Amino acid sequence: MVQREVAARLAAHPGTSDYGVLSATTQMYAHVESLLTLPPEAFSPQPQVHSTVLRLTMARARRVAGRPGRIPALHPQLLRAKTQGALEEPPQRRFRRAGHRSGA
Repeated sequence: MVQREVAARLAAHPGTSDYGVLSATTQMYAHVESLLTLPPEAFSPQPQVHSTVLRLTMARARRVAGRPGRIPALHPQLLRAKTQGALEEPPQRRFRRAGHRSGA
């Protein structure tokens, strides 16, 4: 059982806004199936979120292009997002460049 938003990310399909590293990695090793969603009122004390029960059915070891041990290629959209994130300037450097000192 996980928060409904996490369940949506785990089960997301390539090309959707919820699809990401968590989706790709999970689906590489398991089939994700949403069984039921429970409202906050089903619990005591009540959380502020809905909860979803998932079934993860582990997949057999994957082979890529007939070569065991290779990591499957990432969906192009996910690869683009990861590459752009890696090329951005780290927040600490932007902060220092703006004339702020850490710890002040």
